[in-house]
Amino acid sequence: MKSESYFNLALLDLQKLNNRCTDNQRGSVVFPEFYNKSESNFKAALHLDSTLHDAWKYLGYLYFRHGIVVGPNVLDIQHCLSTAINLTATTDCLKDPEAVFLLGLLYTNENWYSLAKEVGL
Repeated sequence: MKSESYFNLALLDLQKLNNRCTDNQRGSVVFPEFYNKSESNFKAALHLDSTLHDAWKYLGYLYFRHGIVVGPNVLDIQHCLSTAINLTATTDCLKDPEAVFLLGLLYTNENWYSLAKEVGL
């Protein structure tokens, strides 16, 4: 299927991004070519087949790990991860633990960010 080809290309670019970035680097800033290619391939795969739960999960991971995790971008991450969780909840008896974990990190991160803004950090 063509959607799986886009998905595999996106995973390769995501892997290149992860291998080149240290823990404190954002791939969208340091290696925008891999970030942009990975994002566009995930989106192309999802455009062809919106039920690819792994594509939703890894797109959310791409945004969370390599994007900028503040403001409206948080909604994109929440949407991707929630969709991945909902797709697995309807097909499997257990929800995707990686997507649930990332969504938990996102909520923790967003709460910290809101608190930091309130106290002026």
